[in-house]
Amino acid sequence: MPFSIDKQNNLLTLLEGLEKIPLNRTEEGNEVEIRYARQAKAKFRTFMKNLNIDSPFKGLTLSISFSGQRFVNWLAKIGDYMKPVGQPSAKVDELRIVLGMYSDDFTDLHNFNDENVGRLTVLIWPFKNGSPAPDPDDLAKLLKPYDLGGLYP
Repeated sequence: MPFSIDKQNNLLTLLEGLEKIPLNRTEEGNEVEIRYARQAKAKFRTFMKNLNIDSPFKGLTLSISFSGQRFVNWLAKIGDYMKPVGQPSAKVDELRIVLGMYSDDFTDLHNFNDENVGRLTVLIWPFKNGSPAPDPDDLAKLLKPYDLGGLYP
């Protein structure tokens, strides 16, 4: 049975506070063995199935792909903002992969297929000092996260 709206809102409030506390203090990341990546992927699929989210029509997203020159250009720009790596003068000090869910407004604004409303997505979000990073060209604005990749299945 799905959560009530009140329970969802309480859970979201809790999660918004918790996202500021990293559980793993070694945030640089690293390559992982393929068998463990596959195992993690399978555990997620089982978890979603147990929540009765077992098809794209119920919001299931198992992976998101980003390809093409636009993504490479965005990543290169953000990579330049991260230099010098590990130094306070870097304009961006981390990239977060933030989980989200598409809304009607989001898909309408970005001319993204309305069938994707309610589906899980990831946003690749530049951060500085634990908060979304300011745009170095206009400090009144934030750097935009990257999204709108291909959803699988």
